[in-house]
Amino acid sequence: MILEERIRIDCEINKVYEAIADPYRWKEIIPNVSEVCVIYDDGRNQEFTITVEKPTGPETARTIRYCLENKILVFQPKCPHKVRKVQAEWLFLKDVSKTIVVARRELELEEINDENQMTKEETLYFKKIKTDLTNLLKLNLIAFKNHLEFNAYP
Repeated sequence: MILEERIRIDCEINKVYEAIADPYRWKEIIPNVSEVCVIYDDGRNQEFTITVEKPTGPETARTIRYCLENKILVFQPKCPHKVRKVQAEWLFLKDVSKTIVVARRELELEEINDENQMTKEETLYFKKIKTDLTNLLKLNLIAFKNHLEFNAYP
């Protein structure tokens, strides 16, 4: 399952990249982030845990990222229930003096022999994962846009 959201931010590409590449800033930018604990960060390789507030309570995830020029690759070693693999990327595209940010997530679900044979509960669970993740991507992109366009950072 591949999900993708994009947004245009009225800010230079390097400022947008810096805000998203710096996990220390996420707590001040994304409203539901309550904690970020950086384990390792050499500017290119990053490992950290991030805690987000959800209606069901706080949820902490371990994230490993590889920061390249205008791209951040993400791997999540521990996956949600019934998800085998989670990979992601942030792409930064120059658009005159603005930046287009593409947030892409790829989830590999546990082996399903026949999608037509999924139980009703499995079907609803996978739809919920897709809806929740899509909404989260949209909210995060809007949070970065609002922060970068309305808060003057050098």
